[in-house]
Amino acid sequence: MSAITFSVDFSGTPDEFDRAAAQFVIDAENARRAAADPPETPLPDSTAAEVKASYLGELGKAIDSAHANYAKAARTQEIEQQVRAAWSDATDAQRAAALAALTS
Repeated sequence: MSAITFSVDFSGTPDEFDRAAAQFVIDAENARRAAADPPETPLPDSTAAEVKASYLGELGKAIDSAHANYAKAARTQEIEQQVRAAWSDATDAQRAAALAALTS
């Protein structure tokens, strides 16, 4: 669980490549939503303002997901380091007991 939130925005005037990227993401999400059972409401993309809002919403989800993955990786690395340290300090009997507990 994260204690922080992200906000996404951009400045400047989107060029054709920016607009294509935004529409690509919106189209992919709308395809996913259409294939859902039951189908979900598509992202609006009729106006430039709707495209911007829909694209920023999807970018925000991507950032949230990336952050959650980084947090999970950091926690996993921390646990692995603790296990390695404990394993190297353990006796053969403790290691055998730990393996038995993990594989039973």
